[in-house]
Amino acid sequence: MQVSNLPTVVLASASPRRRDLLLAILPERSFLVDPADIDERLYEQADPVASALSIARAKADVAIVRHPEATVITADTVVFVGAEHFGKPETPEEAVRMLLALSGRSHNVVTAYTVRRAGKWVERAVVTEVAFRPISLAQAETYVRTGESLDKAGAYAIQGGAGVFVDEVRGSISNVIGLPVDELRLDLRRFGY
Repeated sequence: MQVSNLPTVVLASASPRRRDLLLAILPERSFLVDPADIDERLYEQADPVASALSIARAKADVAIVRHPEATVITADTVVFVGAEHFGKPETPEEAVRMLLALSGRSHNVVTAYTVRRAGKWVERAVVTEVAFRPISLAQAETYVRTGESLDKAGAYAIQGGAGVFVDEVRGSISNVIGLPVDELRLDLRRFGY
C-alpha cells in the first residue's frame, strides 16, 4: 500500500493493542502514535455506545489540534451488560468483581472510533457479543494477579490469558481487542489509504 503522498496518520491511543491492530491495515512507518489524554469520565454517558463515541470524539478534538495536517484515528472501548458498564478497573479487587460479574454470561463490547482529517471525518461504533464460561473466584484472582486486567475494559484481554474464559464470540474479535480492523480498513479507504 503506497501512503507516502498522503498526510501522516496519527493513532491517538496509548494502547499497544490498537497499534498492533493498525499494523494489519497500514505499514509501520506510515503512522505515528501520540495518545490524546483526556478525563474520560467527563464524556461518559448512560448509553454505552453513545459513551464510547463521545469519548472517541473528545480524543479526536485533542489530537487534531496537535496534528492539524494529519489523519487522526481515535478509539474507545466499553464492555457492558444491559445498562451496566465495565470500564478499566482501578484496583485488582475491582477487576475480580468485574470478571465475576461477567462469569457465565454474555456481554457486549463496543469499540467506537473516529477518523478525522481537515474537516472530513467518519465515526463508527462496532458491537461484538462475547459469552463467558463460568469463572471461579480462584480463577479470577489468579488471572488478575498476572496484571493483564488492569488496563483493559471489562478487566480482561481476550487475546491473552482471559481467552480461556471465552465460550463464544459473535462478531469481530479485533473489536474486542480494541479496534475493529475490517471496518476501519473500509473507512480509511474513504481517506485514500
